Amino acid sequence: MKGSTLEEGVIIGENTNIGENSIISNDALGNNCKLGPNVSVRHSIIHDNVVIGSNCQVKGCIIGENAIIGANVVIYEKSIIGPGSVITRNVSKKSLALTRSQQLEVKNYKRKSK
Repeated sequence: MKGSTLEEGVIIGENTNIGENSIISNDALGNNCKLGPNVSVRHSIIHDNVVIGSNCQVKGCIIGENAIIGANVVIYEKSIIGPGSVITRNVSKKSLALTRSQQLEVKNYKRKSK
């Protein structure tokens, strides 16, 4: 937690790891979570077993159990991320973000030998 700031109203669950240079404010962090480094989490509820990657900003969110939020994405308040979605761009305030790609199947695929 080197260089990190825990501001007022922070509750941290067991075995939760906060990376360097992070700011955590008015949040409830569940058990077995990993945040950062370089994250900003404000006014949010982070459930158990959540990973928030480096350089992420989360504000006013409730993030369900076993979720992974990737790096360099801002999820603004009251936004919803659809299950199974891979979010690669910022999500605007009060928005629903969904991604679904079509399944690709390569028939008779053979791995290259080493």
